[in-house]
Amino acid sequence: MEEKRLAWLAGFVDGEGTITLCHIREYYRPIFQIVNTNRESLIECQTLLRDITGRTPMIRSKSFGGTKLSHWKDSYQIQIVKQQDVKAICQALIPYLIVKKLQAELVVKFVEIRESIPRKSRYGVKGGQWRPCGEPEKALWLACKTLNRDSSNEPVSVETIRQTLLPSEDIVRTEDINETSELSGNRIAAQL
Repeated sequence: MEEKRLAWLAGFVDGEGTITLCHIREYYRPIFQIVNTNRESLIECQTLLRDITGRTPMIRSKSFGGTKLSHWKDSYQIQIVKQQDVKAICQALIPYLIVKKLQAELVVKFVEIRESIPRKSRYGVKGGQWRPCGEPEKALWLACKTLNRDSSNEPVSVETIRQTLLPSEDIVRTEDINETSELSGNRIAAQL
């Protein structure tokens, strides 16, 4: 795929997208989502995402007509929850992401952990399989939740999250995007 198109998609995701982990009951799942009021932009995103995953994501619309929000424009959404597709998208966009780069790295790490756990049958039904969740998945979910919350709350130490959950990285990006610092060693590798 053309590098300029991936860079455009990464910029669009940085501004209008969500890359996170969702917690439903005892399960965790990755979510990649883009919401915008311009349908043509989402059609271009749909084309690029199809090129990355091999599947065409559906564009859903939400109308606010007949509600107290009827003065709002209609919005359109692409949401992808299939683990392998979210991982492929994040891996393709990580070199170009700025704002959501750490969330994408955490989601890739989450999917890699999930893929390494063998499936167990549920209720003895064929196809009813699941993977139990452990502490590493919960830690990654909490880190994504922390990164995605409102920035007006207490500041998030991106460096601490990266050192703790992604210890194999040699360079840590601090909250100032132009300032980087070197890590010494792999102190937390044993935990994951």
